[in-house]
Amino acid sequence: MKRKGIHKPTIEDAVEISGIETLHPGGFDLTKRTAEIAGLRQGMQVLDVSSGRGTQAIFYAEKYGVLVTGIDISEKMIKSASNKAKLAGMENSVSFRQGDSQALPFDDNTFDVVINECAVGIPDDSQKVLNEMVRVVKPGGALVIHESIWMKKISEFERDELS
Repeated sequence: MKRKGIHKPTIEDAVEISGIETLHPGGFDLTKRTAEIAGLRQGMQVLDVSSGRGTQAIFYAEKYGVLVTGIDISEKMIKSASNKAKLAGMENSVSFRQGDSQALPFDDNTFDVVINECAVGIPDDSQKVLNEMVRVVKPGGALVIHESIWMKKISEFERDELS
């Protein structure tokens, strides 16, 4: 089932209230693996799509010396992430902008690496998210996603309830 618009409370609200740093399954082990697969190297320009509280973006900048732009639809998440980057002393390496992952506010071929950790399926049109990620990555660059999937069939009721 697709997310139809933005409903309150949002997943972003739940994350902000909970204090959860890493929402996706696999935690930081999966974030580290994502960085390895992307081939992150010092000086690369990285886009973190649906960056949430900025935890992964800050990690990438600290550990790999990359310059990260995080984008998220939630103004609360952007404020939280920006404050977190400042507290970590990473405001020169990490920046955050509000924007829709289905219509990224960047020129074509802008980033060396584009990453989305478990958020392609949240917006109404997942294909638009993927199309936008492909559009903004440089030719020969890396695009890395990981997404939660169901390993067994669930009922229509369960699917509706979970969505």
